[in-house]
Amino acid sequence: MEPLDYLTDEGKEIFHSILKLIPSDKIQSTDTFELSMLANYFDLYAQAAQAIKDSKTGYKQTTKTDYSQITADVTMMDKAGAYIIKNSGKFGLNPESREKLKEVWGKKKKKKSAMDKLLEGDNVNVA
Repeated sequence: MEPLDYLTDEGKEIFHSILKLIPSDKIQSTDTFELSMLANYFDLYAQAAQAIKDSKTGYKQTTKTDYSQITADVTMMDKAGAYIIKNSGKFGLNPESREKLKEVWGKKKKKKSAMDKLLEGDNVNVA
């Protein structure tokens, strides 16, 4: 599975790092879209944090009229952080969701009975 093209090199590294955490039989090609979005937000968060760190004024800026306000980088960190927190659990990136997914991923599929197949509309040969 490969990330979408819009990701930066760092975003692609993040994509592959997350992908390594997910059992290969539990991820599908359609997950590329959401996993790419998540990797992108991790990358945007890191870029904004680095910009704040490198800035002489930190997280504040002063306008020409001496009004002090937060920078756009802080806003980006806030939005990216919210997206990450909301969606990282889908891929088991926090302890609680990881445990839940391990339980689900660890369960073996039970064999369907003839009644289950019949109720689901499967063709069943009942002799």
